[in-house]
Amino acid sequence: MVFCFQCNRGQDSLAWGLREKQAILLCLPQVDCSIYKKYPVVAIPCPITYLPVCGSDYITYGNECHLCTESLKSNGKIQFLHEGRC
Repeated sequence: MVFCFQCNRGQDSLAWGLREKQAILLCLPQVDCSIYKKYPVVAIPCPITYLPVCGSDYITYGNECHLCTESLKSNGKIQFLHEGRC
């Protein structure tokens, strides 16, 4: 059996799979990290403002910029999971 899913606008799918014969899809809000691509990954100028966000690696980042830095370093493997601490 094949399942097709589509996330809502402004969301991206992180992972999907099957659990107990039910399809699972995790739709997540997207964070636009493209604005940071113009900088070398080691020199992205992130603000010191503390607005914690949780990454898909379950690490709390100080703000979206710090998350985007790690996302770019990991070639997009680390994604935004939710606002606040993990």
